[in-house]
Amino acid sequence: MAHTAILPGVRGKSGFRLRDVAKRVIDRISVPASVRKLAEIPLTTMGLGSIIAGISLVCLPAALIVGGFALIGLEYLIADGV
Repeated sequence: MAHTAILPGVRGKSGFRLRDVAKRVIDRISVPASVRKLAEIPLTTMGLGSIIAGISLVCLPAALIVGGFALIGLEYLIADGV
């Protein structure tokens, strides 16, 4: 049994290419500016997450407080860049 639907560039029964359909779908997806800004600073985002995870192992209320401040800081960081 051949699985032509999972092979890129293989024509299906209706004659369209799966790769072309996937490209059209990806081109139509719009990415908000805030997500693009976060994508520009992945190490900062991962670093904050690691710090909060480490604090949560010691004390959950402290992690929630630090996480809240980190989210506020990220929001201002994103808002300034957009």
